[in-house]
Amino acid sequence: MRPQALTLEPSAPSLRSSHRMVRCLWCREPVRLALAIKHRGICPQCLEETTTLAWHIIYDRDRNIGAIPENLRAAYNL
Repeated sequence: MRPQALTLEPSAPSLRSSHRMVRCLWCREPVRLALAIKHRGICPQCLEETTTLAWHIIYDRDRNIGAIPENLRAAYNL
């Protein structure tokens, strides 16, 4: 008996990647794959919300932005 050659065939009809749906990383709502790739896994609505929140950052230790808030100074004796 001869071994059969393996063929790679899709199990389902292929869809264009721009029409495939995935879930947003934040709100878990369905979003097109092309948009998720463009916005790094986040739907446009969540992206707009995070952009708005980004302007309200008071302190970010990792990026060395801002000053340590008083409640953290008191809690950690800084």
